[in-house]
Parts: sequence; C-alpha cells; structure tokens
Amino acid sequence: MAGDGIRDARVADRVRQELANVLSRDVSDPRLEGVHVLRVVVSGDLQVAWAYIGLGHLDSPENRRRALKGIESAKGRIRKLVSSRLGLRRAPEIRFSFDEAIDEQQRILQLLDEVKGE
Repeated sequence: MAGDGIRDARVADRVRQELANVLSRDVSDPRLEGVHVLRVVVSGDLQVAWAYIGLGHLDSPENRRRALKGIESAKGRIRKLVSSRLGLRRAPEIRFSFDEAIDEQQRILQLLDEVKGE
C-alpha cells in the first residue's frame, strides 16, 4: 500500500532526527565525536531501524572502530531516549552501520579526478 511507504518514510525521518539529537546532545561519549546520522531505513513493521552513519572529515578505520564501540556501549540508552521522544508503542531495534554509499561516492570522485588529470 502507498500509505505504508509514506508512513515508513515519515517514521524513518523522525528516527533520524531524534537519533541525531540524542547523539549530539544526550550521549557524552568522546568516541562518538563527529558521528552524523546520514539516513535511516525502517522495516515495514517498524521493529527495526537501520541507521547509516558517517564521520565526515574524521573518517578513518580507527575512528570507525571507536565510534562503533561507543554506540554499542550506549545502545540501550540511545534506544530508550529515541523511543520516548517518538511516542511509539514499541521502540525499534536500532542497527548502526557506516554508509558505504559515501565511500563509493568518494572513490568515484577520486577516479574522476585522476582521469581529469590525465
């Protein structure tokens, strides 16, 4: 149904906004410095939210590992804060991963720069 897609997109956007707020204001773990929520996708039953994150100019394999450890240690608090602010009956399980589309985009831009330089 079309309505379900719109509802899912609306919920995903609200989850993204609240996650961004929680990560920037309510979780004071230095390992999460620079973490940005780029997009969120929710399952049709709203039980799972996949949060795609990035580190911007701070991106490195070491910073990614640190950020994921920080998120893992604060996961319960993050979920509780997000769900209370959204007013959902059940809090979705939030699964975090780095947005690989950003990596692909950077790789393509680098290749284009190399071709342009030739």
